[in-house]
Amino acid sequence: MTNGGTVRGSVHLEGDMSIKRQLAVSKDANFCGVNKSSPRLRVGKSKGVQDAIVWLEGVSEGKKRTGGNKQLSLDQFKCEYNPHVLLLPYGSSLDIVNSDPILHNVHTYDENDAGRTVFNIAQPIISQRTTVKQTQFRKPGLYFATCDAGHPWMSAYIMVTNTPIMR
Repeated sequence: MTNGGTVRGSVHLEGDMSIKRQLAVSKDANFCGVNKSSPRLRVGKSKGVQDAIVWLEGVSEGKKRTGGNKQLSLDQFKCEYNPHVLLLPYGSSLDIVNSDPILHNVHTYDENDAGRTVFNIAQPIISQRTTVKQTQFRKPGLYFATCDAGHPWMSAYIMVTNTPIMR
């Protein structure tokens, strides 16, 4: 296609999704609660999958990215990462925020490089904000974040993309 195009669609789960997965809260239960719903697979009534990532490989040119230079953030809110899945344009910085009054830690791994640690940031103070420089994400791909401060149920995925258009 010489003039570009638009890809639209949805991701649906096939099969039975009758089991709801609960994750036990092992630390700070007085603030975090007794358990958390797993954010890794959230399916709606029509079996639509929330936060699915779909990408095209080999797209080297096209329309400019939409959304401008908006600063993106990964927030630790009510002992969960928000959002659970984040699309980050390659070359962008990322703000890590702790909105909780307890210690959190964001340990992020490069899923494309044998789980190499990208950054490991402790945030003991409510409203603490740390900017992760664009150079920390060495290349486009999938990155996984978890909390090493005793909250193993907390997880997030950061998809760093260099595609021309991102929404």
